[in-house]
Amino acid sequence: VGRAEEAAKWLRRMLDSKVTPSISSYNNVLNACAREGQLDEALNWMRELSCLRLRPDVVTFSSLVSVCTARGRLAEASEWMSKMENLALRPDGVAYTSMINACAKAKKAEEAILWFAKMRTAQVEPDVVAWTSTIEALVRSRRVEDAEQCLSEMMTSKIEPNVRSYSSIVNGFAQQGQPDAAAGWLESMEQNQVMPNVYCYNSVINAYAQVGRAEKATKWLGKMKASKIKPD
Repeated sequence: VGRAEEAAKWLRRMLDSKVTPSISSYNNVLNACAREGQLDEALNWMRELSCLRLRPDVVTFSSLVSVCTARGRLAEASEWMSKMENLALRPDGVAYTSMINACAKAKKAEEAILWFAKMRTAQVEPDVVAWTSTIEALVRSRRVEDAEQCLSEMMTSKIEPNVRSYSSIVNGFAQQGQPDAAAGWLESMEQNQVMPNVYCYNSVINAYAQVGRAEKATKWLGKMKASKIKPD
């Protein structure tokens, strides 16, 4: 039995016992539905709590935003964000991050960047997922210098970049034919004790090879082998 099903069972028992559940009880079920990607169930529970005239809160809406984005329903997720704001509720980090990450994955880079800007305007602190998804979106939009600035700001904000954060920048500069910039970020990655993956090394090696700098490509191939990462 999944967590959503178990939470729904307890909520149904309360209703059968003529006990009016609180919004927290419904939020538990909605959150569980969001984690399991059960969109239809979440929407059904939302309709039910509305019939009971319970006032949804930030957690309620964030769960709906999360489950909609998880199922690729970005337009619906955006509508729930608007409804939250219309009720004078302030979207939380979960909601904003869900929107940014989903837009980035759907290759809707400009929308991801817009949601990140809204998040910062609302003074909601981005987490590593929000920062990294925005960096990926900027790189996808061929705005690698902006992505680089975003990564620098991320580090200034005391959020530790992960492999995805760095590899996006490395790959972005490599694709733009700037192998030195790509290699510089790969070195920063190593210095900050974030283990590069094979894609990071390959990006730098291929970028140097494409501009005819075989000695640099060979150097990075040697570094990759020394780090015990097998070339693909």
